[in-house]
Amino acid sequence: MTWRQLPEDDEFFYFQRRFTDKPLSWKELAKSVTSNEGQTIIHCRYVSQKKYLRGGWVNIFRTTYLYGPDGRERLSLATALNIPYAPARYFFKKTGELKSFTLVFPLLPKHWEWFSLREHTDMGNGFIYRKIMRNESGVYEIEIH
Repeated sequence: MTWRQLPEDDEFFYFQRRFTDKPLSWKELAKSVTSNEGQTIIHCRYVSQKKYLRGGWVNIFRTTYLYGPDGRERLSLATALNIPYAPARYFFKKTGELKSFTLVFPLLPKHWEWFSLREHTDMGNGFIYRKIMRNESGVYEIEIH
């Protein structure tokens, strides 16, 4: 998936689906990923790290999962918005730059009181966010370090 930004007015933000010419307005996209319609939505914030020249880069592997409390049950990533899938990369322009993106998963099983997010990568250095407490909305916000 790719997206492009036009002037700073919300009416001019578009989400462009791969293999189609039909743009979806940013307002329509935001509405579709802020309500829980049989899915789990995780809005993520990642700030580029100072240890990398100009902040480095970020991406997401398709092998990203939500794990239940027992660590055996897992849900696979359904889609990622505003972040490229590996091996593609989003390159930061400077350190301290914020990259916001959204991960969408299937609906959590009813017996999960909490869950963890884990990205499995080729190099073993993927994102891990532990013990996210379940809420009624199915929409979560996290900051990844």
